[in-house]
Parts: sequence; C-alpha cells; structure tokens
Amino acid sequence: MSSLNILLISTAALEVPPAKYGGIELIVYLLARELKKLKHNVAVACPIGSQLPNDVTHIPTVDLNTERGLETVALLRYAGFLDEYDIIHDHSHMKLVYSLIREYPDRYKYFCSTSHDPGPVQYPIERPNQICVSKAHRRNHKKLAGIESKVVYNTIDPNMFEFSEERGDRYLFVSRPTQDKGPVDAVKMCRELDVPLDMVCGRVAGEIPEEAVVCAMLCKFGSKWKWWGTVSHQKKVELYKTAKALLFPITWDLEPFGLVVVEALYCGCPVITYDRGPMKELIEHGRTGFLAKTRDEFKEYMLQVDEIDPKDCHESVIKKGFASPERMAKDYLKIYKRILKGERW
Repeated sequence: MSSLNILLISTAALEVPPAKYGGIELIVYLLARELKKLKHNVAVACPIGSQLPNDVTHIPTVDLNTERGLETVALLRYAGFLDEYDIIHDHSHMKLVYSLIREYPDRYKYFCSTSHDPGPVQYPIERPNQICVSKAHRRNHKKLAGIESKVVYNTIDPNMFEFSEERGDRYLFVSRPTQDKGPVDAVKMCRELDVPLDMVCGRVAGEIPEEAVVCAMLCKFGSKWKWWGTVSHQKKVELYKTAKALLFPITWDLEPFGLVVVEALYCGCPVITYDRGPMKELIEHGRTGFLAKTRDEFKEYMLQVDEIDPKDCHESVIKKGFASPERMAKDYLKIYKRILKGERW
C-alpha cells in the first residue's frame, strides 16, 4: 500500500496520550505511532497539551482547562482540515464529523469509526463503516441498533509493562469506580473472605463519585483493604506484578473490551471475572483466570487462583496479539484499504 494521509479524531475528554486514566486516548496514541512507523502521514485531532509521537501532526481541538468534553468545539477546530486526508478515522464518543459526511457525501467518501463505547451511536448516515473492539461488542451493536461492524482488537504497549512470576497475597481491583465495573462488590467479597485488596480507581472528570466514596469508606478501616484512588502508571504496574489476582466483577454484558484485563495478564497476574461481554475472548478459563457465572462461584475461584501459572497469563496475551500495537495498526490498514476500494458497511 502506498503512503496514506490519515486523520485520527480522538475524544475531547483527555489529552493524547492520557496523563493517567484513559484507554481510548492511549489507543489513539499507539495507533498514530505505529501508522507513522509504517510510513504513513498521520494527524491526530485532540486536545491542546497532547504529546504526540514524532512527526505526527497535531490538530489542536479543546483546552481541557476551560472546554473539557466539548466535542462540538473540537469539530469546529478540525473541520477545516478534513480535505487534506485520504481516510478520516473517528475515535470520539459523539462522532460529530458524520454530520459533515452526511452533508457532503461526494467530498468525504473514505471514513470509518471505531466505537469504544458500550452502546451504539446514532449515526446520521447508513453504513457508517463502524469498527468494534471485540466480537461481543460487535454482537451488542448489531442487537441494539442493527449496525454492522468489523472488529479490530485493542492492544497494550508491551514496553509499558513488566512480567513477573512472583505473586503476592493481595488481590487487586483496577478500573473506573462505576457500578458496571463492580468495585463495591470487589471490596465486599474480599471482606467476606477476609483477604487483602488494593483498590485502584481512575476517575474521569465529571463522573459521579458515588461508587468511589463507598469503596473508600469500606477500605478505610484497615490496611488489609487499601484505597489507592488514582495512581501513576508505574505504581499500577508494580501492583500488577505482585497481585495474587485481578478482580474484575463486571455487572453488564456491554463491556467493549477490558484493557485492564490484558494489562494484568501480560504482567503475569491471573484475572477473575464474570462470563460476560468479551471476557472469554481475553481469558482462557482455568488457564489464565476464571470466568464465574455466580457471585458464590466468583468467591470460590478467588481461593483457587494459585492454580494459575503466571507464564500462561503472559504468553496468552502475546499469542492473541493483544501486546502488539503493530498488529493493531496493520489490522486497521487492511480496513482502510477496503474502504478506499469503495467498500461500505
């Protein structure tokens, strides 16, 4: 494939890459970096203050100090650049660029959208060339809105994580403190079993802190159950490397992917979760973690997790391609090629 001019549209919520929490923005960063390595011209429309890879063009959108989350403002600031690119690839939440694609169909012909959200977007056009991040994610969008999608799995950057065979005695929770991630139940199960837990909960500005407050209150009475809140990336990796297991008690079937699951597995940390959403695409039951069907079963698996070999966890991520930003970029390039040939879905 000859060199392409590719525009990636990130969210208006966080800088690229994110300073702490932020899965979508990290994926955009890795994709831009790898596409550039593959000799393509890449630009990213993202907030002021973003630190993009070398030779990747930055189209500044919003000032997060005063305009956080305003995707309408972001659209106004990158709209004038759209004509310069062969492919418009939208990773934002609201997909507002599709309003221009609808109004000027002969002008903007080659585009796609990666959905990172659980629920489907109401696109203003038919056949928006949507891409989902797991097979379960694709099934949910088809069921909820009748939208056809391709699948490109997310990835982690292996250089940002470290493998360790050594396991400690403390369980770990890492995710946003929202009800669908099950943070309160993670603390309660550890208290019921009288086992130690580290709680890491990265919040996005504007989220209601109710679950975080409950978790912090449940943890505050002793170091056995420790509330960390938001931590640095380095600290998160340290916790992955020593945790007995990652607890991921999601309460819904709409989980798109679950980057924290892959991060933990790469570090050799088994994962215990429910058999919901895409978890069976990430975890091999009984080999790299456990997929529970009930709460009682979840607790039983917590006590069986020493059966899991950390090497199997680490190697499974590599085998599945979840630790290869290059694989992700090449998967997207295959889709770009189909779009440029006129394919629509």
